[in-house]
Amino acid sequence: MFNVVRMDLYRMLRAMSTKILVIFVLMFSVFCVTMTKEDINIIKEDMVEQGVVPEKPELSAGVVGEESMDFSIGVYSQSSPEWVNGKITFPEFLESQLASGLFLVLCAIFVALFVHAEQKHGYVKNIAGQLPNKWMLVCSKLVAVAAQMALMFLVICVAMFVTGKIVFGEKMVLDSVLDTLKVVGIQYLLHMGFASVIIALCMVFRSAALSMTVGILIACKVPVMLYALGDKLLDKCFGLQDVNLSQYAIEMNVTTCSLSMDAKDWVRSIVVGVIFIVIFILATCSEVQNRDVR
Repeated sequence: MFNVVRMDLYRMLRAMSTKILVIFVLMFSVFCVTMTKEDINIIKEDMVEQGVVPEKPELSAGVVGEESMDFSIGVYSQSSPEWVNGKITFPEFLESQLASGLFLVLCAIFVALFVHAEQKHGYVKNIAGQLPNKWMLVCSKLVAVAAQMALMFLVICVAMFVTGKIVFGEKMVLDSVLDTLKVVGIQYLLHMGFASVIIALCMVFRSAALSMTVGILIACKVPVMLYALGDKLLDKCFGLQDVNLSQYAIEMNVTTCSLSMDAKDWVRSIVVGVIFIVIFILATCSEVQNRDVR
């Protein structure tokens, strides 16, 4: 098992897809900072025209606690009007960018490329033949993808903070290391839950294209229509009016993740991330173990 994990980690670090991932993460991190700068300028112009300071907007991102909000399909983030004249705290800035879903799209693409590479090149048979249990292939992929996601988050944090200091100067402040770690920790867990879905799709259906397509649709919050339909059916058939399926969707928890969440919302996000990892990895292990490797 250790040798398989070491092999996948080595392959992940040497893979061209990992190098391209780092490049895209750097580009998107710089893009997020520069676009936030433009958003702040637009908000500032609106404030001057209206002569008032607009209230801080909430992300249209589902349900947080008892408050219901409507989702917009797509990848988006919102800038706070408080950033116009005040400081931009890095934890708050990072939280808004990770909640956009942009990095879920990268996760869908590059996790699929990495996991599918063995089957594409055909040497998975040789590896599986040397293992006592084929489910070890799934676990080793999970460890390698966890390292890949850790690398992605490290690049995001460093690139956004450095670019933020360059673009905003003294307005960008680190503020609280603990808050930054809280945002990174919960988002990392949720992204790993999402990555587990991609791993499962790749290894069960043996198709990188399918995995990418489904992953991108989920990252863009397209399934929100299915959640709304499910809520209506549960209400109509069983009288369950308080059920909101979007609360338990991985991409919706990514979008609603905020330092202002209640304790129960933090717990829900952690539980959702863990359940997604456990269920999809166990299901994939079972499928891989009980079928012929080809």
